[in-house]
Amino acid sequence: MLGSEQFALRSFAPTPALVERLAEVHRAALGRDLAVTWYGGITDARSFLAHGIPAATVMSREAGVLFSRGLHSAADDRSRVDTAALEASLAFLLAFARDVDERGLPAAAGASAGPELR
Repeated sequence: MLGSEQFALRSFAPTPALVERLAEVHRAALGRDLAVTWYGGITDARSFLAHGIPAATVMSREAGVLFSRGLHSAADDRSRVDTAALEASLAFLLAFARDVDERGLPAAAGASAGPELR
């Protein structure tokens, strides 16, 4: 999971309550801790976080590789797909979706949860 979301002059940490829930579900589904990167990224989550909407970016990394290379380029092809990692990611995301269905989604501190967040 990315450790932060960045604009040119400002970055935002992912929503702590959401990170806690993701980590809890990750441990239960996969039997290991959720790794949070020391580096940030630039994804759609930053715009949500900037407006107080709970967000986090979850990603899968290649074993032993800090930054995946060749994504969305001519070097990116099907031979690079790790089906075991894809299945683990799917199991985690499905477990998280079931958890949200059962318990609702945690809201950002001080933010209005709204009806869809319970």
